[in-house]
Amino acid sequence: MATSSSWTINMTARSNALCSCGASICIRTSWTEANPGRHFLCCSDKCGLLRWLEPPVSCPRCERVVRALLRSSKHKDELVRLKALEAAENGVEARRLRYVLGFSWFLFVLYVLMSWCIVFLMLTWLCKVLFNVMQPLLHVL
Repeated sequence: MATSSSWTINMTARSNALCSCGASICIRTSWTEANPGRHFLCCSDKCGLLRWLEPPVSCPRCERVVRALLRSSKHKDELVRLKALEAAENGVEARRLRYVLGFSWFLFVLYVLMSWCIVFLMLTWLCKVLFNVMQPLLHVL
């Protein structure tokens, strides 16, 4: 625990340092297969300065665990990317379905209006026929 906190203090003290090119030095973590989880110093202007802050992992089991975690993390990143792609595709599909639904409602309303128009025309025609049939009867009375 004490080494961990003293190491953190040393890291923050080093982070204020400047590179030989005059840029600030950054502390980063490597997530490559060769050096997973290792911290290193690098130039913020990327002039090529690189110095490891920790020795390489010498415990084979620790190395296997860190590499397995790294692969798992990459797998999860791939799953997140695939889910985002699927969500985008679902968004396009949902938009298409909204258009189809809107168009089908338009057709339904058009059908109802046309039905009402046909009913109105039929009633108008029926009234004319009845009026023509009833007119001679009214003159008789």
